[in-house]
Amino acid sequence: MNRANPIGGVLAGLATFAALCPLMTLFETPSWLGPAIWTIAAVCVTGVVGRWLAPRPVPVALLQIAVVALVLAQLHLGATLENGLPGPETWDLVRHLALEARDTVMGHAAPAPVTPGISAAIGTGAALAALAVDHIGVTRRSPALAGMPLLACYLVSASNSPEPVNALYFLFAAASWLLLMGTVGVDGMRRWSAVVPLRVSTAGRTRDTVAGLSAAAQGLAITALAAAVLLPQVIPHMPTTFLADGLGRASTGRGNSSSAIELNEALDLSRNLRNPSDRPVLTYTTDDKTPGPLRVATVQHFTDNLDDIPADRDALQRGYIPPVAGWDVASRVPTEARTLTVTENHLRAPQLAVPERPVAGELGGTPWTIDSRGTALVQASPGRYTVDYLKVDPSAADLRDLGVAWPSGDRDLEQYMPLDPASADAIRELTSSVVPEGTSPLEAATLIQEHLRDTSTYTYSLDLADPEIGADGQPVSVDPIVHFLRTKQGYCQQFASTMVLMARSRGIPARLAIGFRPGQQDGDGTWSVKASDAHAWPELYFREVGWLRFEPTPGSRSGAAPDYSVVDDGAAGSGTDDTSSSSTSGTPGASESAAPRVPEAQNDAAATGDSGTDATGIAGVPAWAWALLVLTMFALFVASIPLLALVRWRRARARAIDEAALAEVEWQRMMRRISDLGVTPPDGNTPRQAGEYLRRRAHLVGEDQEALGRVVATLERARYAPPGVEVDDIGDDATRVIRAVSTGRRRWDRLWAATGGGDGMRGWRELWHAVTGAPGRLWSRWRQR
Repeated sequence: MNRANPIGGVLAGLATFAALCPLMTLFETPSWLGPAIWTIAAVCVTGVVGRWLAPRPVPVALLQIAVVALVLAQLHLGATLENGLPGPETWDLVRHLALEARDTVMGHAAPAPVTPGISAAIGTGAALAALAVDHIGVTRRSPALAGMPLLACYLVSASNSPEPVNALYFLFAAASWLLLMGTVGVDGMRRWSAVVPLRVSTAGRTRDTVAGLSAAAQGLAITALAAAVLLPQVIPHMPTTFLADGLGRASTGRGNSSSAIELNEALDLSRNLRNPSDRPVLTYTTDDKTPGPLRVATVQHFTDNLDDIPADRDALQRGYIPPVAGWDVASRVPTEARTLTVTENHLRAPQLAVPERPVAGELGGTPWTIDSRGTALVQASPGRYTVDYLKVDPSAADLRDLGVAWPSGDRDLEQYMPLDPASADAIRELTSSVVPEGTSPLEAATLIQEHLRDTSTYTYSLDLADPEIGADGQPVSVDPIVHFLRTKQGYCQQFASTMVLMARSRGIPARLAIGFRPGQQDGDGTWSVKASDAHAWPELYFREVGWLRFEPTPGSRSGAAPDYSVVDDGAAGSGTDDTSSSSTSGTPGASESAAPRVPEAQNDAAATGDSGTDATGIAGVPAWAWALLVLTMFALFVASIPLLALVRWRRARARAIDEAALAEVEWQRMMRRISDLGVTPPDGNTPRQAGEYLRRRAHLVGEDQEALGRVVATLERARYAPPGVEVDDIGDDATRVIRAVSTGRRRWDRLWAATGGGDGMRGWRELWHAVTGAPGRLWSRWRQR
């Protein structure tokens, strides 16, 4: 059992877990802890079993890697596995998770959301760290060197946390590592030769000298921990390093952040989406339980800059809201009056974020207006303002009842109809393949949205695909929309622009809106919007309803599509990602081919903030049931160890043919128990040499030394005397020697030896070899026949 070292394995797992705990400061929820704990536990348990089965470190490490790979696959890739093996969708999901983890780290400041990719990345990192710590610190018995992977894990969070890491995190991690080092070190010290007596007797009292040295080391460790916590309070901090220029750059922490932002003037939102600052652009409260995006501008030509948005300067000075085209709503369409109050605003003038269809506003005297496109303009950036707006949320039935035809020749709408000549042919060809002829405008819009949200076809990424290389070795100039349709990779701006053009190709007036997603709601009901919440979406015009928002961007980034864009008539769903899976079911003419099932599930988890691990645990079994099963199996295994030891000893005595054989059985029992206590004579020693070694190593004196002498003398007589010589029973003397050697040993070692742990584990190894060797024996017998 000393070789298996279960205590060291548990401490290695605890130290790894402690080094990972500061990651809780980098993410919104600790939902990644569950998968990480499962992988660390798998490493620890497999390490104990592997060290018990295999005497060499390399097979132990290979066994750990194999088991941990299976656990990681089941936790994060389970739905794509076929009979436990990776299928074609598995590698697509691995790539998807890796890109998602990268985008989360690059595009969010701490605390970042725990997406399925983040959960998988942390679980994999925890597995690698636990493997390194267990292999170096326990299997190879070098716990000091195991501190390097622990330090690496700790620094990932400590150097990226927006605030100084709480000292308790450091104390937990450092104390766990010191405990691992002390436990393995004391165990190694007890294996030394007799240079240091393991126990000494003074004034009739027995003292464990190793325990004294351990106590001195504990004092030094406590002093070092105290100094490590107190000294940083009086010495300057070194410059911090942030992970991929993300996560750690928080406005409340040590990163850089600007005092105000604006959406990119050239209609390229990638810079805003990549902004890692967690400084709020807006904080607001609203009586709307499900607020929609906040619009900053609407554009009709994709070459526009935001600075080119026309404004009525006189209206801006007077500060009123003129009638806006496309806001007329039929009386039969349900509407709700809502109010939004911005309590903190860092958006630069003239940009102002407002909900759809504002009807009144109070900006504290700051001149502002709404132009003919519905864009809010402000003369100076107000710190606080209130906007009353009209929320229109028609159902699909409302749209069908009202009809969706629009008057021809309407000049206000004609400006939202032209196609870009550079991409017109590609847009028409794609739309024809997605929308059947004769489809109503509402059905056409729904089918276009469904097509673009399909994650089996399109990939959300802030990194656009590289341009094609021509024969001359230079990049080929291609229209951005055509490039997106070819590569099927982009972010919200590409998805929204494509839907606008596809809708126009079907005769539906459409325009592009840019602004911000609703953001995250705090516990007190306040919503916070960050720069990375920048978003673009299409707005399509329907008669008697006006401009309606659609969401073609995959749900892992945009969230749910509006209810009115979901036409549910009972048909089978299309299998798009996350919330779009419901938004596309039953659409007339929709493709019934299902998208890969796991990316769908993964995007759904990302949109809802889930960690990506099935709430029911592994393979559909609740996590508590797995834990109970593991604990029950472990309890049965522990209970079987002394039972196997007793069975082996009684069987050996029953097989003894005379008193000499019984003496040999008791000698072997004594040597195995003493070996379990950490004292093992060299191989090849005679009984007399082994006895002398035990006397010196265990410092046996007095009656204990005499008992050992009688055991050795009796064994020599049993081995070398002529047959028929009387041999005494040495069972009592052997037990006395075992008790004498156990004095001064650790309680765990004494308990292990007293219960026959070594014999029990040997019994399990024999059973293991019997089972694993059965095929080979059967093969040998078959060949002999």
